[in-house]
Amino acid sequence: MELHVQKLTDANIDYTFLFVKMTSTQQDLSSDRVCGQSGTNIDHLECCICHKLLWKPVACETCETSFCSACISQWLIKCPNKCPNLCEPYVERKCPPLTVKLLSQLQITCSYLPNGCRQVIRN
Repeated sequence: MELHVQKLTDANIDYTFLFVKMTSTQQDLSSDRVCGQSGTNIDHLECCICHKLLWKPVACETCETSFCSACISQWLIKCPNKCPNLCEPYVERKCPPLTVKLLSQLQITCSYLPNGCRQVIRN
């Protein structure tokens, strides 16, 4: 995973965005691998940094937003003590229990589905 900085100027205001480029070392749990959602809105189960399903999630104590532990670790290298939602200081806490419960109920298709594997994994 790599952090990249992009700076945009609009109407004389500079906006700086940090975004994450995922590499093969990170689990790829894209939301399109979820099957049998049973009404669960999985948008709330995605990391706001990598935009994939949460992997080993942790949360910001102030805003309670959940992140993949690897994503927030990389974020904090570039932006020490600052939450992606601009909370300062960033204080890590356990992921909210409801998020953990919803993640555990998801059924995920095997990453080799394109090669014919029909295995479905339930956390």
